[in-house]
Amino acid sequence: MIVQPLCGILMSKYLYTFLPTAGMASAARAIHLPLAYWGFVLMSLHAGPHPGSNLPKGKKRRTALAILSAVSLYGVYAFFKRQIPDSMLLKMQFVFFDYSESRPLFLTDCLAVMVVPKTA
Repeated sequence: MIVQPLCGILMSKYLYTFLPTAGMASAARAIHLPLAYWGFVLMSLHAGPHPGSNLPKGKKRRTALAILSAVSLYGVYAFFKRQIPDSMLLKMQFVFFDYSESRPLFLTDCLAVMVVPKTA
């Protein structure tokens, strides 16, 4: 988590102009990208893998678990659809954002991926 902002500083061309960072941007990007995805996955794991204590009792609990399981299965699909493992292992050296994709779909995928560790 400490290296992430340091790489961001090395990639910056405008904010930290007084630092001698010439030629470091590509190496910093190669470190920054997988760390961002690892941070996302680790923060998702840390956010709370124990949803059982917050679920209702009885029939509502089964319904809530079924919904949580369905969202989790979609999260596994989104995890691979978004090529997160490839980015975590630096198999993809650069990420392109699809600006034609709707933001709610992107956020739904991210939230579903975050739910996966809670139901595992």
